[in-house]
This record gives sequence, structure tokens and C-alpha cells, in this order.
Amino acid sequence: DFQYQRISAFEVLRYPDGCMIITINKQQTDIYANKKIEFTWPLAFTSTPVIIGKWTTSSEVGVDVGVNVHTSSNNTKCVFYEYEHGNINQGECRLQMIAIGRWK
Repeated sequence: DFQYQRISAFEVLRYPDGCMIITINKQQTDIYANKKIEFTWPLAFTSTPVIIGKWTTSSEVGVDVGVNVHTSSNNTKCVFYEYEHGNINQGECRLQMIAIGRWK
């Protein structure tokens, strides 16, 4: 059986074979160019996980927004920069991130 935990804004799935998946959904208004964000994983991985992030916005005009995961991310923390091009107001924004790695 796998284990499921909700820890604050994180959802954690741990599988008996050692695989762990952690997701986070974060809401905010607007995105700031080159803003550094760092957070600690609620449970540590055995090594740096694969981290994928994506922003969605309520903007109705063409914008380029994204997440640049920094190489200083590791098994206990995630460091990334948010970025935007094309419009200075993206409205309501949602960050979705997933990390896949091992817990044992």
C-alpha cells in the first residue's frame, strides 16, 4: 500500500518500492520577473528529485510566464525563479509543481 499525506499546501505520496511524489499548488496575484523563491520539502528525498513547475494565469492577453528551477535545489529544498514576459499584469496565478524521487 502507498501512503498519502497532506502537509500544509503539499500532497505527499510514498510508495512501498521507495518512490515518492510531492506536489504543491500555490495561489498568488501577479508574477514578478526574476523573483527568487525557496521552500523546504515537507519530507526529505534521498537525493535531488526531478522537479517540474508550471504557472497558469487569468490573463486574457498573450504572456510568457514560467518557472526556472535552480541547480541549488536538493533533497530537502526547492529553489526557483519565477519569470514573466509580455505583460506586467497576469492577474490571478497558480503555481503547480511536482517532484519525483525516492524516500528510501
